[in-house]
Amino acid sequence: MHTEWLLRIDRWLGGVLLLFCRRWRRRNPPAPVRTILIFKFMGGGSITVAGPLLLALRRKHPDARLVLVCTSQVAAHAELLGLFDRIEAVDDRGVFRLAFSLLAMLYRCRRMRPELSVNLEVYSRVAVFCSALAGGRFRSGFYLEDEAFARRCCDAALPFARRGRVFESYDALAGALAAPLPEPEALRQHVCAGISASPEETPVLVAAPFCSALSFLRRWDFAAWGEFLAGFLAAHPQWRVLVIGGPKDAAHAQEILAALPPELAERAVSGCGRLSLRESVAAIHRSSLFVGIDSAPLHWARLTGRRVLSIWGATEPELLLRPSPWLVETVIRVEAACSPCVHAVGRSRCSGRAECMAAVAPERVLAEAERLLRRTEPGMCQVALSMK
Repeated sequence: MHTEWLLRIDRWLGGVLLLFCRRWRRRNPPAPVRTILIFKFMGGGSITVAGPLLLALRRKHPDARLVLVCTSQVAAHAELLGLFDRIEAVDDRGVFRLAFSLLAMLYRCRRMRPELSVNLEVYSRVAVFCSALAGGRFRSGFYLEDEAFARRCCDAALPFARRGRVFESYDALAGALAAPLPEPEALRQHVCAGISASPEETPVLVAAPFCSALSFLRRWDFAAWGEFLAGFLAAHPQWRVLVIGGPKDAAHAQEILAALPPELAERAVSGCGRLSLRESVAAIHRSSLFVGIDSAPLHWARLTGRRVLSIWGATEPELLLRPSPWLVETVIRVEAACSPCVHAVGRSRCSGRAECMAAVAPERVLAEAERLLRRTEPGMCQVALSMK
């Protein structure tokens, strides 16, 4: 189903359903906890940002079943985390399939008799209703200031600021559930241990130009990608380029690679539709440099990679990027008065043209990539660009 229709259904149907949702609050989670339900319908990248919270719950309740309720798009990312005992993926390929799938999922969840329910889906009203109807004895989650009615559905409801740091909200929820957060590199070590990634014989740049349909405003122009990759390959004769993405991105990946001169194109390939998510993350893990936009591959690169360069315009890196002490990183950020606008697309000043991302010149990205390759000490270097 088209993402725009999913969002409309969620807003109107979820709003009606939540009118009938109210709960007498419990003060503390029950003990022992045998089953934990996690709700995360959208955003494969954000499930990695919530990884420390999930690992904290796994360690806090080692004998409990950790069950994730999500869509198929999130399921692939959740499986790669390796923290869940069971993944319930709803079918969102049509209105009727979605309705029947949700009902069947809720029936199975109620039969599990979960002691703890955790809703990580901040912007979905249907997710709030489903987490309430699934039957958790103690329910936790977030609520937006302008949608405080969602607070009535939880025993432990934390405010979620649209301009706040997402990872800090997840960490605060771990504190509310008395689950101590793991050390910073624990999740990295856990995920990398499950990835088969032999070292590359030649240095590889992994490029991730694509993002989910939640907002195309995050994309950098495909022509700019072609210019950047051509300049990088010309400057580094020993390097190769791998473009990653999903099957739907294959045509756009070929469009980017077709812009390369013939003598350079033979050193660049597309993994879109050819590599699975696990294989793409393994390629990131063994790569020498990752370059991407705000997307799920970027979050995997920050978790498993070594050198990462990212380009931002319509979203705010400070709100989404958890500190990674092992990473050598450069963040290119276009300073625009209307950014971030991903959760308010209808009010964007550029009417969806992503003028902030268009202000990033390929020559500047190439120069920052060269500086990043010369750096040896871990840390984040932020580069601010202004719109002309």
